[in-house]
Amino acid sequence: MDLQLTNKAQEAFAQAATTATGKLHPNIEPAHLLLALAAQSGTTTPALLTAGGSSVAAATAAAERAMAAMPQVTGGTQQPQLSTTAGRVIQQAQQYMTAMGDSYVSTDHLLLAIARTGQFGLDADAVEAAIPELRG
Repeated sequence: MDLQLTNKAQEAFAQAATTATGKLHPNIEPAHLLLALAAQSGTTTPALLTAGGSSVAAATAAAERAMAAMPQVTGGTQQPQLSTTAGRVIQQAQQYMTAMGDSYVSTDHLLLAIARTGQFGLDADAVEAAIPELRG
């Protein structure tokens, strides 16, 4: 997979991996990525979360609840791998990138793809409609 990510999207993936490692999760899941996106400054994520009927605090809480239910592994130092669900999120984000005429997968594309999973109570249609408005 030839994945072109913006700097902020790269940072979000790195933070998601760090969180998964710290919580002893064997896989990077959409919840890890949502938590990383919600924690970033200087992105459109807070406005998109609001448009999607949520907030940074609510998205963080939803991600934390999802992570609390995840299995943990001990006794190894293996890096967490992308889960199947997270892989689908990335593929969908790439499709949004192409559809929007962008060259790089951004935090906007990732958040929209996470919203489309239906796991975190976000209104994906509202998030999608807000992206062009925020981009001006």
